Amino acid sequence: MILNKKYRSFILMLIFSSLIFGQENVIIKGSIKTSKGKPVNKANVVVIDTKIGTTSNKKGEFQFKIEKNGFFYLEVSHVKYQKIYKKLNPETDTVIFIRMENKVLQTHDVEYKDPGSSTTEILPTINAANIALPSGNIEGLLSSVGFGVRQNNELSSGFNVRGGNFDENLIYVNGIEVYRPFLARSGQQEGLSFINPSMVENIVFSAGGFDAKYGDKLSSVLDISYREPIDFEANLSTSLLGTQLQFGDRPNSLINYNFGFRYRTNAYLLGALDTKGEYQPRFADVQGLINFNLNEKLKLTAFGTAANNLFSVQPENRQTNFGNINEALRFTVYYEGQENTQYKTYMGALSLQHQTTEKLSLNYFISTFNTDETEYFDLLGEYRLDELERDLSSDQYGDVAYNRGVGAFLNHARNQLKANVINFYHKGDFINKKQKTSWGLKLQGEKVTNDIKEWNYLDSARFNTPKPIDSVGYQDPSSIPYQQLVLSNLIKANNKIASSRVTGFIQHRFKFNRSKEINLQYNTDSNFNLDTTFNSQDYFTA
Repeated sequence: MILNKKYRSFILMLIFSSLIFGQENVIIKGSIKTSKGKPVNKANVVVIDTKIGTTSNKKGEFQFKIEKNGFFYLEVSHVKYQKIYKKLNPETDTVIFIRMENKVLQTHDVEYKDPGSSTTEILPTINAANIALPSGNIEGLLSSVGFGVRQNNELSSGFNVRGGNFDENLIYVNGIEVYRPFLARSGQQEGLSFINPSMVENIVFSAGGFDAKYGDKLSSVLDISYREPIDFEANLSTSLLGTQLQFGDRPNSLINYNFGFRYRTNAYLLGALDTKGEYQPRFADVQGLINFNLNEKLKLTAFGTAANNLFSVQPENRQTNFGNINEALRFTVYYEGQENTQYKTYMGALSLQHQTTEKLSLNYFISTFNTDETEYFDLLGEYRLDELERDLSSDQYGDVAYNRGVGAFLNHARNQLKANVINFYHKGDFINKKQKTSWGLKLQGEKVTNDIKEWNYLDSARFNTPKPIDSVGYQDPSSIPYQQLVLSNLIKANNKIASSRVTGFIQHRFKFNRSKEINLQYNTDSNFNLDTTFNSQDYFTA
């Protein structure tokens, strides 16, 4: 009996141990990266409703063990990125990949730089879905980050810096200078900004005192770099204001591409303007970026874009109240006619990057930019100026008390502008320990044709209407003088400009220690037209 008891105890121990060790563990490994392919450090990885969790390392990698007991939910969180939830039911050891997206409002690290180290600020990447602006343009966000940037119209991509002119700002996309519409009179006519927010990777902005490589304009420089996908990605957003589509991929190690399409109409917003009418804005563009990694040292990039911005309106009436409590006035206009404005833009570029050695890098660019802009309108307006009732006790308070005057105007325009810009550009960098030398040379040809035919006629209470000439005393009717209408404004011109320019720069930066740095810059600009001009700029910072 004693042996039987010992035997039974031994059997029970074996059964109990088998139950304990029968609960197998599985290993979960993973990698966390951003939408740009950068590893996410210190991301929290937690199994929901358990005490199991870990954090990712600098490479974005994590690992933990969990019992093999059906499915569970994994929560991945980070202060800068949106939370990710993933359902897992692993049978064996599993490897997962997680991509995190930026939050709409994200915190930014503050980085101190020595004086003279750089005059540009690197802004965070902006997701197109996070731009809650009527225009959907990246330029509209610059005023929110400071730097003295101001925008007068939220529908426009134009901005000024420290009170400067709107045309004193440089804009680059992948190292290529781009241009805004020339004939646009208002923000609602401009259409889409050249920059596609859903394709952007980096934004560099300087509010003055920028490096010589950017040129010689006075106010600011906005340098945009488009993203190079590391795997397949696609984004689609649609609303009452339009549609955006972006997709990209890296099929293999030799090629990657990034394409974007946008269609936008602001008719929903324009219906709230003081000028009522039938608005038909239609803005569309397509952009594409393809990178070819020829070998470890050579990289070829092709970039192209085509845009068609059409703005059409048939205004009906406009009513504006102004003045103060002592003099309340109302200005009312009734319109006939229409306005059509169209901007067609095409651009193509090729760039070759050659990493000759670890210290020497050579870049070559060739690009062409073409724009065709038309502005046609015939608008007849009949207006009246009324004074409003100001007596608070009157039943007609706020209504028209009496009329001060009436008038009419007629605006006519047939304006057209065509421009073509071709340039060849070379840029090099040489880095040697604490010294860096950069240089560049650009050859650029420009051809602009601008045909302007525009006039305005104003008739205030028929003061401009000529008095009919009495034909009494004229035996020959043909000798009667012609009646003339006096135009308040008349512009008729045909301008043609063909110019060539050569620009270059050299910049040398050397550093003595962490707190002492000297930056020498020299920029030269030569224009060849009927007249030849030469301009040079020197910079010294320490």
